[in-house]
Amino acid sequence: MVHQDEFKFDVAFSFLSVDLPLARQLSDGLAPGLSSFVYDRKKEELLGTDGMDAFARVFGQDARLTVILHREGWSTTPWTAFEESHIKDRALHSRMNSFIVVKLDDVPLPLWVPETHLYASLSTETVDDILAVIRVRARQQGATTRRETVAQQVLRKQREDEAERLRRERETSPDGLAELHDEVCRLFNDVGASVDEVRQGNLALNIEFGSNDLECAIARQQCSTSAAWLQPSGNSLRNARLRINDWRGRVQVPRSNSPQTVTGSHIGAIHFVPSVSSSDEWVWRHDSSLDDQNSDGLYRLLSGLSPEEFRTSELADFIVKRHFEKC
Repeated sequence: MVHQDEFKFDVAFSFLSVDLPLARQLSDGLAPGLSSFVYDRKKEELLGTDGMDAFARVFGQDARLTVILHREGWSTTPWTAFEESHIKDRALHSRMNSFIVVKLDDVPLPLWVPETHLYASLSTETVDDILAVIRVRARQQGATTRRETVAQQVLRKQREDEAERLRRERETSPDGLAELHDEVCRLFNDVGASVDEVRQGNLALNIEFGSNDLECAIARQQCSTSAAWLQPSGNSLRNARLRINDWRGRVQVPRSNSPQTVTGSHIGAIHFVPSVSSSDEWVWRHDSSLDDQNSDGLYRLLSGLSPEEFRTSELADFIVKRHFEKC
């Protein structure tokens, strides 16, 4: 058993490689008060040592608290499976107090994690909320906050600047633009799935949905809503935006095999612009400067939501909710 004062790290993160940016962000968010282990940050300490033994020590005894960033595939790769075995062994000896789980998708948690065990979810909580949970649990395990040194401040600022540079490069890279096209398609699919769910709950509802690569629309007799992806030609997101249009009456919805553009009696529009967030996700921010003059008040009245940025799934929910509130 490790004595409370003998832990090398306050927090260690276990995650799939795809979630390295989130692990870095959480690690930086815990500084300066809590020390943390993220494998790429400490790899210089593992050079010349047996990596398996080093990771076994981190997750088995060196870390006061382990944070599992859980998504489909965690525990199935060689490294996360190895980490899981030591996290689980430590948990059984600590009455399940030595770890917490941050859910990144809807995949069920491992069977050895009790159903009553508290965990955080990125789908319902912000990064700041999750950081607050980690701090509380680490302190419950005996962690005490420490003051950040000047050297640590400099290194943290360098990491933050480099991460910001990489995010801005990603926004204008061919790969980033391809990712964004996939996000737009996912947005339209999510809107369609929500409309289908509403229709199944009320078979008498006279509603129609359709989409193609650049536009989707929800059509009802009273009014309609469409979302159009507007991107100037070239490999740049400059002036690119998602336009949410309000229409009077029923419009003809677009179809996947048709380049048709939604037309009708236009009421107004609001706009969202894409960017890469600090957690390396594509997000959408409302830009009132692009809105039609008569739509800003409508947005403020009907939004019912306050985040500065929406994930794609959240924006899809917002579009459908706003349509039904408006109609």
